This record gives sequence, C-alpha cells and structure tokens, in this order.
Amino acid sequence: MVSSDSKIIIVGAGVFGLSTALWLARDGYKDITVFDRCSFDKNFYNPSNGCDGASADINKVFRMAYGEKL
Repeated sequence: MVSSDSKIIIVGAGVFGLSTALWLARDGYKDITVFDRCSFDKNFYNPSNGCDGASADINKVFRMAYGEKL
C-alpha cells in the first residue's frame, strides 16, 4: 500500500485522470500532480483551439454519436 505522503503523478487530465486525482485526494493523499499535454490556461480544452483529447469533445465523453434510438 502506498503511504498518503507519497508523491503521486497522474498523466492525463481527462475524465479518468481527474476523477482518479479527486478520489485519491478524498482518501487522504496529499501530494498529487496531474499532467496533461494540453494547457488549460491557453486553450480551455477547446477542440477548436487544438486540444484533441477525449475529454474535449462531448461526443467522445458521453458517446452521443453512437446511433439513433429506434
């Protein structure tokens, strides 16, 4: 088991990365760093500004584009 004082690095600030960081923080881990290739302060994770991560497009996150209801 990892100590709550251990340094934890999470790669990716998408849905899974940020939810993992949140749950680790809620479990008492104190030193959590999340890295992402897109800079939120420059493009706000907007696909129009060059961010192509799965969390940047609502269709990729919620899978709305899979098909139509019959």
